[in-house]
Amino acid sequence: MESHPIHCMILYILCVLTTLLAIDYAFFIRDICKTWNDHEEFSPSSDKIDTPFISIVIAARNEENRISQCLNSISANDYPKSEYEIILVDDHSEDDTKSIAEGLNISNLQVCSLMSLRDQREHVPSYKKEALKRGVEKAKGSLILFTDADVLVPPLWIRTMSRYILEKEVDLVTGPIRYQSNPSILQQFQALDIAGTLTWTASGIWSQKTYLANGANMIIQKSAYFKYHNQAGDDQASGDDVFLIQSIAAESPNRVDFIKSKNAIATTFPENTWKKLIIQRLRWASKTSSYSNKRLQLKIGKIFAFNFSLFTLFIVGFLCASWLTLAALGCFVLKICLDFYLINHNKLMFTIRQKKRYFPFFVLIHSIFIISIGSAAILNFKGSWKGRNV
Repeated sequence: MESHPIHCMILYILCVLTTLLAIDYAFFIRDICKTWNDHEEFSPSSDKIDTPFISIVIAARNEENRISQCLNSISANDYPKSEYEIILVDDHSEDDTKSIAEGLNISNLQVCSLMSLRDQREHVPSYKKEALKRGVEKAKGSLILFTDADVLVPPLWIRTMSRYILEKEVDLVTGPIRYQSNPSILQQFQALDIAGTLTWTASGIWSQKTYLANGANMIIQKSAYFKYHNQAGDDQASGDDVFLIQSIAAESPNRVDFIKSKNAIATTFPENTWKKLIIQRLRWASKTSSYSNKRLQLKIGKIFAFNFSLFTLFIVGFLCASWLTLAALGCFVLKICLDFYLINHNKLMFTIRQKKRYFPFFVLIHSIFIISIGSAAILNFKGSWKGRNV
């Protein structure tokens, strides 16, 4: 039986749309890699810069298994203890996070608790955002370094981050993150995903097109924090890092930056189950509609559309026309090549170790992941964080 002309037209339109999105994705990856390559790794200048007192602010909730490692890694930094302080704000932990932190022999550590907000009749802000705000209010330094309570920092982290923001004369600098990986498929997948995301983060900031940040590794001028932290995302329980950088960039794109330096890479731990990973990414995706950076929203939408149309093409081709399956396969092979090209541009900096023969499998998982999380976000499903709906 011959196909109806309208059906044929729809199939051709789907094929053309997927091809155009694949081409757009190719240019996107090319631009990311070019921008990444154009920026050299940061080396502090030989000129002496008077470094002001640094305040390191951490919000912690239920991190008894990681908190001592985190604080000890900061305390082990090659930086005079008299020139920085660590302020840990306990966010209603239900475990021994606070008592473990208080028991550490770190002279410049302050541990305080976030007072309950449940009795407020007005709008209750995010607990984490409020914890960070309280920490900054207590800070003595004019520069605020943020990290998370489950993060390990390298020995030159404080020195490198502070020198960079001073040399570049900007308001906010976000730094690289990598996962502590092991051979498991789940954790290798997350290591590859974060490496690609951080490369995009860097290139987007440097090209002044898209703005992302990670609060696990970020430094900001204290004056800029108080000026911008309330301007966006008040209805969101997380995302203080992204909303901060977007608020500053909306007014002054040249006042934010990304640091490319091995000495500034913070190490965190990946989720240990697929369920936890899905909840985490759903939490991240739920904030997309609140981003003020429209270019970022558009690019996220295009990436979702490419993966969605690619799988639709596969399914329709399998059911209706084999030539569509071949077209989908061609686009998928192109995606594998592009993603491998992207990862190879930063695998040395992020020390990714993976078996190349598994890479197509990781790309397939990533595409399914994007479609699933994106669809859930569109349907307004929200994630949770340590027992709280966000």
